[in-house]
Amino acid sequence: MASAKANHPDLKRFKNAKVRRDLWNGVLEEAYAYCLPQYERPTSGTPTDMGVKGEKRGYTVYDATGSEAVAEKAAMAQGLLFPPFREWMDFEPTMPSSLDEDQEKKLSEHLEDARVKFHAAIEASNFHTEMAQAMRDSYISTGAITADFGTPENPLDFEALPVGQIVPEESADGVIRTNFREFSVKARDLPVRWPKAKLPEELIRMIKENPDKPVTVVDAEVYDPESRESSYRVFAGKEEAPIFEDSFGSQRTIIFRVDKVPGEIMGRGPALAVMADIKTANKVVELVLKNASIAVTGIWQADDDGVLNPATVKLAPGTIIPKAVGSAGLTPLATPGRFDISQIVLQDLRENIRRAIKGPSLPPADDRVRTAFEIGQREAERQEVETPRTLRLLNELYYPLGRRILQILTHPSMAASPYFIKDLEIASELVRPRPVSPMVRLQDQSDAQLATGALTSVMQAMGAEGLSAIVDVQGFTRWFLMRNGFPAKFIKNPEEVAFEQQTQALAQQQALAQQQQLGAPANG
Repeated sequence: MASAKANHPDLKRFKNAKVRRDLWNGVLEEAYAYCLPQYERPTSGTPTDMGVKGEKRGYTVYDATGSEAVAEKAAMAQGLLFPPFREWMDFEPTMPSSLDEDQEKKLSEHLEDARVKFHAAIEASNFHTEMAQAMRDSYISTGAITADFGTPENPLDFEALPVGQIVPEESADGVIRTNFREFSVKARDLPVRWPKAKLPEELIRMIKENPDKPVTVVDAEVYDPESRESSYRVFAGKEEAPIFEDSFGSQRTIIFRVDKVPGEIMGRGPALAVMADIKTANKVVELVLKNASIAVTGIWQADDDGVLNPATVKLAPGTIIPKAVGSAGLTPLATPGRFDISQIVLQDLRENIRRAIKGPSLPPADDRVRTAFEIGQREAERQEVETPRTLRLLNELYYPLGRRILQILTHPSMAASPYFIKDLEIASELVRPRPVSPMVRLQDQSDAQLATGALTSVMQAMGAEGLSAIVDVQGFTRWFLMRNGFPAKFIKNPEEVAFEQQTQALAQQQALAQQQQLGAPANG
C-alpha cells in the first residue's frame, strides 16, 4: 500500500487494526486447512492472489470429520435462526403505553405491513446463499456479511466476506461496529461497484488501457458513538483522498462471532477448540491408509540365490517365480499395524470432534435399550448446549441485520419497489425488532412445558374446580398458545370472549322466553 494513503485518519486506523489482525493468520491457516480445505486461504485477498482462486487444495486432508461437522452445524444454526420461507423477525412498539388507541392501531397496521414485506424481500434476495458461507466462517472464527442497496425489483443485495479480507475493530462495548476490508477488484469493475465514485486520472487511464488489471481497494466503515452512524469511505489507487464517501444509520457490514476470548477481537469458534483432535484424527487416517496399502500389496523379501531376479518379478495371478533348490524364495513380511486399535482411537476422536462442534448428540433411533426418559434427558441436554451458544449471535448478527434491512426497505430510493415500507421510520424509538425464529421459540416452548407440568400436578391434586378458583385458565391457554407459536391474531382477547359469552347468554334467555310464551296457552 502506498505511503501517501496512510495520511488519512481512517487508513491509519486500518493499518493499526491490520497489524493485530495479521497475528491470526497462522491460526486461521491451520483451521481452514482442516475444516474448510477447499475454501480460499484465510490470508488471501491481495491482487497477487487473484490468479489462484479455485485452485485445488486439501491434498493433505485424509479425514473430513471436521469439515462435515462445521458444515452441518452451520446449516442447523442457519435453519434455526433464519428458516427459509418462514418468518423469523417481528416488530413491536418500544413504549406501547405511551400511545393512544388510534396511534396504537395505526402503528400495528404499519408493523404488520413491515413484517410481510421484510420477509418477502429477503426471500427474493440472495440472503440464504450468502448467509450459509458466513455461518460456516463463524463456527471456525469470525463471520461477516454485507447488506447493500439493490434494485427496486430486488432491493437487498448480500455478500459474505472472506475472513481473509476483514479487519475488524471493537467498540468500547465489545461489539464490532468498525470494520476495514482490503480486497482487489478489476479496474473495469470500479465504476460498476461505485457508480458515483470520483476516480483519479491514473484509474481512469487504467480502465481504458488495462481494464483487467487488479486494483487494491480498502473499504473503511467507521462507527461514530456520538452520532451513532457509520461513515463509509473507499480508497483505491495511489491518491490519498477516498474515491467514494457515504454514511449509514445502521451497520452495512455485520461481523459476528459464536464465541470469543476476553481481550481478543477475532472470534474463536468451536472448531478452533477441537483442533488437536481434528489434526490427530487426520494423522490416524493417513497412517491407516498407508498401512492398508502395505497390507494389500505387501512387502516381500527374497534370498540372493543367483536365480531369483527381483527386478523381473511381477506379483500377478498365474506368475511363476523361479528360485534355487533349498532357498526360501520370495517371502512376505508381516504387517506390524493393527487396524482394530486404530479404528477404536479414530472412533473416539470423531465423536469428540462432532460433539465439540455440533453439541451433544441424541442416541440412535433404532437403539431399543434406551428409555423414553433417557432420550428426553438427552434432548434437554442438547438444547441446553445448543440454545445459549446460538443465541449469542442475537446481539452481533440478528438485531443489526434486522435494522439494516429495515433501513434499506424504508429508504426513499426504494419508493418504486413493491417491498417498500412506508410510514415507518427505522430511526424512530417507537419500533424495535423482536426475534421469533425457531431457536428463540425453544425457550418459550421449554417454559410452556414446565408450566403445563405444574398445572397438571395441581389439577390432579385439587381437581378442575379447585384449579379454576386460583388459576386464570383462559389466560393460561392464551399464553400457552403464543409460547408455542400460535398466531396471536387468531387468539381472542378477554373482552371479545366476555362479549360473546354475554351475547350467547342473552340469546339463550330470549329463546327460553319465547318457548315459555309459546307454551303458556297450552298449559292454561
